Amino acid sequence: FCNYDRNKETVVQQVMAGALTGVIQVAVTNPMEIMKIRLQTAESATVSPLQALGELGWKGLYNGSGVTLLRDVPYNVIFFLSYIEIKRALTSPEGEVSRARILGSGVAAGMLAAFFGTPMDVVKSRIQMRNSPYTNGAIDCAKRLYAEGGYGMFFRGAFPRMAVQGPLYGIALLFFELQSQYLSS
Repeated sequence: FCNYDRNKETVVQQVMAGALTGVIQVAVTNPMEIMKIRLQTAESATVSPLQALGELGWKGLYNGSGVTLLRDVPYNVIFFLSYIEIKRALTSPEGEVSRARILGSGVAAGMLAAFFGTPMDVVKSRIQMRNSPYTNGAIDCAKRLYAEGGYGMFFRGAFPRMAVQGPLYGIALLFFELQSQYLSS
């Protein structure tokens, strides 16, 4: 497992792996994400997770999961393809790549994916917030956001998002690569 050679993969296989990763990620994390948003936007600081769950119901934990898929599937495709290609470009002809280049590849891939994923993140967050006025789906929400402020509305928070996700994924991938090397030696 740890000695897997990415050079044998096709771009289509990498796209499918990234997309499936996004689907699984949404299935697992959407309930936590909507609870986080509901608790952060609660009118009272005393709202507990159980109260938020009671308000949402079990089915409500997947509110906005369609738009979350529209955010996370492309995000993961962009992220993994970018990481693989940037790392490949920075790898020496002998197959060596420094830790700094692994880190840089992960940071760059995380920042690219975060930037291009921000419009759907904005739409998702607006739909999932407590007492959201955006109750008619992602397309309606996007149209209303555009009417409120043009394309700039879709990139609110893009740079802070990039500043968090770039280093987060750079560090994660560096340590993943280091552990893979260690385990396969």
